[in-house]
Amino acid sequence: MPTATEKNTAKKTTNRKPKTKSVETVQATEEVVNATSVVEEIKPEVKNVARKYERDDLIPCRSVTAGYLGIQGQRTKQPYPFENMGDTGYIEFQDLNSWLASHHPILFEPFIIIEDEELLSDVRWAEVRDLYDSMYSTEDAKEVLNLPINSFKEKFPKLPLGLKNAVKSEVVKQIGDGTFDSFQKVKIIDDVCGTAIGSIMVAE
Repeated sequence: MPTATEKNTAKKTTNRKPKTKSVETVQATEEVVNATSVVEEIKPEVKNVARKYERDDLIPCRSVTAGYLGIQGQRTKQPYPFENMGDTGYIEFQDLNSWLASHHPILFEPFIIIEDEELLSDVRWAEVRDLYDSMYSTEDAKEVLNLPINSFKEKFPKLPLGLKNAVKSEVVKQIGDGTFDSFQKVKIIDDVCGTAIGSIMVAE
């Protein structure tokens, strides 16, 4: 049987009036939840990669090191030269995988950027992908968004994955603030990234 103390506690709990929230507080909370869910929707899905990469598959990589960059495969000992920053070359998967396993500076400084988005969607490469995302600031995203529409259409598909993600996040933020109204740029982003940011603008 419940004791007198338990009865009194139950009675006090039952008689307590539920707290109510103001309409403004509820609306503000809903806006935060909605904004968070939108950002989650456009974030690239982390999954076990569907494609099985062979050891000698060539993966496109871009140099982000000023001047000439000459690196040697850790597994194959094959040389991979990049003449200038921004140059793209192909590196065997087994060498990239070896650098990943050893947390090598070539990947984690980084000296090069992997440009195979399917590979980066593999959960094993999540740390590398997150590193790329952190390399770009809000100002970098705004600089891309300020491009004329024709330049934006040409350059956005070629951007590194991290910068694309920064641009998408900035667009969602500006739509929420009511400061972004370029349906054309949103359509380009949705077409390239497979997102549905345009639906937010329609809802707004």
